[in-house]
Amino acid sequence: VDISDGSSNTILAGGVSSGLFRTTNGGASWTKVSANNEIHNVTALAQDPRAGFENIWYYGTGEWSGNSASLGSSYRGLGVWKSTDSGVNWTQIAQTNSAFDVFDSYLDYINALEVSPLNGDLMIAATGKIYRFDGTNLTIEREVGAGGTGWTDVVISGNGIVYVAFDGSTDLNGVWTSPTGNGSWTRIAQNGVPAAWSAAGRIVLGSAPSNNNIIYAYYANGLSGVIEADLWQYNAGNTTWTDYSSKLPDEPGGDLSGNDPLAIQGGYDLVVSVKPDDENFVVIGGTNVYKIANIVNDVTFVRIGGYANNLSYNLYSIGGTEHHPDIHALEFDPNNNNVFYTGTD
Repeated sequence: VDISDGSSNTILAGGVSSGLFRTTNGGASWTKVSANNEIHNVTALAQDPRAGFENIWYYGTGEWSGNSASLGSSYRGLGVWKSTDSGVNWTQIAQTNSAFDVFDSYLDYINALEVSPLNGDLMIAATGKIYRFDGTNLTIEREVGAGGTGWTDVVISGNGIVYVAFDGSTDLNGVWTSPTGNGSWTRIAQNGVPAAWSAAGRIVLGSAPSNNNIIYAYYANGLSGVIEADLWQYNAGNTTWTDYSSKLPDEPGGDLSGNDPLAIQGGYDLVVSVKPDDENFVVIGGTNVYKIANIVNDVTFVRIGGYANNLSYNLYSIGGTEHHPDIHALEFDPNNNNVFYTGTD
């Protein structure tokens, strides 16, 4: 949702096999803004949050793993694209270009983008690497050893502190932080530290806009037939992690494969978001969407979308509107924090 549009009617959305679309009437109609004669496997989207620069947007391309056709497949992209007119027109960032027909660049697969509120630097979470683009120079900030690949993620807190995550199967596994994203990286979590941390694959991050000290890490734990992910909260104020994995959902009455307990398709459906005005209100996505209004005091996450219930593959339906499972994006409206959007495959 465009933060410069107080009505929240301007929204941009991308798809891994369709391109980038824009609406100015709250989603009643959409216009494709990526060119039809270019390959745009859109997998990440970010807006410059700085006052006076909200007209600048970026999207990244290329899906590293998994798609609706077959888990484990991938769609190569063509780096990162930039708009300076609020998402109407787009130009490829030349430093991110590559050949499309072969895997010749780690920027062929981009998982996440974030723009620094301090200086406008673009942080790029590509397969196996974290890049920083300052408008001119493209710098590798962190990279998996021996040319390795894997899932990555990045979030930036409101005070500019950068957090990145690396796949639990890599040598950089866990979460790293930097004061600005320009060097000075410190590892704050890895397998075994804290003691119960055990990420087997993808790790995604969510920041709390109301508290710059709080982030959440949500990761694939490698288990099957039980709760397939773990969830932790980090407090930068006292440098402590709190394990909230026990609050992840396993609904009563019976289990159903790929539905309940919490299922994440091997990490393909894995996303966490925090309500902008409440650091303890957390929403997570797997094959279903769940929320917890107060992660400190409430017992468990509750289902709010995806499949109808834990005993059926019927679609969740409220007011006659069906909600598709397999969740990939969770976004709160910046102008009305009680409005919430989900993106599904």
